[in-house]
Amino acid sequence: MPTKRVVIVGGGVSAKHCAEVVLKQGKDKVDVTVIQANRFVEWSLASATAFVDPSCHPRFLSTDCTKFEAKGATYTYATAEGVDMENKQVRLSSGAAPETFDALVVATGFALPLFYPRLGVSVHERIAEVKLVANAISKAACVVIGGGGLIALELAGDIRAHYADKTIILICRSGILTQWPDDFRQKVHDRMTKMSIQVVTAAFDAPKQPALEPGTITVGDKQINYDAYFPAFAQGPNTQFLQDVPGLLDSKGQIDVNEFLQSKACPEVFAVGVSNAPEPFVGMAKLDAQWTSVAGNVVAMLANQPLKQHKEGASFMKLPPVVLLGHGPKGYGFLDFANLPPPLKAAAVADGVAGLAVHPAGLVVLVVAAVLVPWAIAVAPQRARARQRYLVRCYKSSQAFISAAWADGRGTAAADHELRICVQRRRQNSGNDVDLCFGVAAASVAAWASFSTLAWVHEAWILPACLDKAHCHTEH
Repeated sequence: MPTKRVVIVGGGVSAKHCAEVVLKQGKDKVDVTVIQANRFVEWSLASATAFVDPSCHPRFLSTDCTKFEAKGATYTYATAEGVDMENKQVRLSSGAAPETFDALVVATGFALPLFYPRLGVSVHERIAEVKLVANAISKAACVVIGGGGLIALELAGDIRAHYADKTIILICRSGILTQWPDDFRQKVHDRMTKMSIQVVTAAFDAPKQPALEPGTITVGDKQINYDAYFPAFAQGPNTQFLQDVPGLLDSKGQIDVNEFLQSKACPEVFAVGVSNAPEPFVGMAKLDAQWTSVAGNVVAMLANQPLKQHKEGASFMKLPPVVLLGHGPKGYGFLDFANLPPPLKAAAVADGVAGLAVHPAGLVVLVVAAVLVPWAIAVAPQRARARQRYLVRCYKSSQAFISAAWADGRGTAAADHELRICVQRRRQNSGNDVDLCFGVAAASVAAWASFSTLAWVHEAWILPACLDKAHCHTEH
């Protein structure tokens, strides 16, 4: 039987792990080629941190992209510019020879100017871009951020954590976190008010391109002058190179797929993270299941076997469980209990019963986790009083953690050796009672993560650990 060719377009986690699963399941019957636009690897989810402190950018950046290549796959470093479905070829930039495929997987992620590097840029250009953004923020008296979602809130919090005197304004259509319950939104909004982060709500289209020079935005009948403007909202999937294929994309630029995450118009095309699959959000918890389903169905299709219906990953999770308002001593984090992974939720329940203490029942959870996961993080129990918050101190850089997780598809060994979390308590005179010990939460998340791949090392859990000796206030 002749070897089948699988081409995967994308340079992130989804593309890498999809390639690994295809190679594992297809064995010696498939050849896998990954088309990656940039010759470097960046953990772009940490961009907000790097924008206010560019000295930490190297921790989230590797100039040696070969370290993160899927073993056994062939890599072509070029930008996909189009697809010829008749000849089953992907056209590439810079006059490179087209890549022929029997199956095509699109895992290109979403467009987010500045936060994600532009396709095809060099690592030196990316480093210079991050420094340019950081310089613009440091000089600005007023920073305006477009959007009211997780990325916008995180950037606003990071700027406030580093600069106490700047005016920070979020402009958004319907307020912040529109998918979350009203009581949760109000809690976050109140904290933003205490952090002197303004929110302006109006029905208008925020500019999609950043501006690092002074300018003005008209919001309704109000003129807002800024020194730097950042659009912090996703601008659709990176599927422009597929626009000429009839019927492949829907009106939002997403690949129109069936229950197998397979294109309805072109059965040879599959999508990871860039389709109109009916899932509540695009995040690592969902992408893990998607690349697994796609890889299995690609191999099945090429072998003329029945395809399996995709099942949503972490179906209990309808929203990202963590909302961050920056990092460091002045940052703040919110845990959405309803969307926490079950082990973490169980630990939270046990801790809540104890009245802000690590209850013995909570320790049972940790003991079980330690049996199942040898590297589960140990947290010493401490009695706590009402109206206390916990500080999480993360030692060492997360660079080795991220690198090892990328390299072997899991975060287990790296978490054991490179990430140590200890819990300190600090009494505060104001604020809501905390029903969740973040130490137990961190250990439970680590245990839950081990059962899957890097998918569970979600930005919500990785980013608080991205800086040496970083502190993170948490609230449930």
